[in-house]
Amino acid sequence: MKTIFVKLRMTAKNGKRQLFDINKFSLIDETHRIRSRPMDISCQTFTAFENFVKLLKHPPKKKNSVLPYNPEIKDSFSEYTFEDYDNLEIPLDYDGWGKRENQVIYFKPRKFKTKKLNFFFPFPKSSTSGILYYGDEIVGKVKFK
Repeated sequence: MKTIFVKLRMTAKNGKRQLFDINKFSLIDETHRIRSRPMDISCQTFTAFENFVKLLKHPPKKKNSVLPYNPEIKDSFSEYTFEDYDNLEIPLDYDGWGKRENQVIYFKPRKFKTKKLNFFFPFPKSSTSGILYYGDEIVGKVKFK
């Protein structure tokens, strides 16, 4: 596996701040028939980069979890399926204090008018291109350097 870095500018269609569900993004590998979920996403602020809030898909085993669990915030990645494609979701060690509890994470939606986004996708090493989707809409085709 390798990490693919994709940078894009997001703008609300109506020109006003609106809730933006980042979990709808996926990168498709047509050669290996894989749909990849972002491992991390950051957005550019005036002077720095800021990450989206990560959420756990399942309740943590420990009470003092580093990442929050909030079942009220829906993970929309699973709402969009591509026939004959396998989902690539990498469980992360969010705790790191000896007793690992690896889980797939998703992101809390945020309100934006316009924002530059940086995506980090896991992808097969042999892939040379992919297609970026938002839900079931094609955002663009990506060639890897």
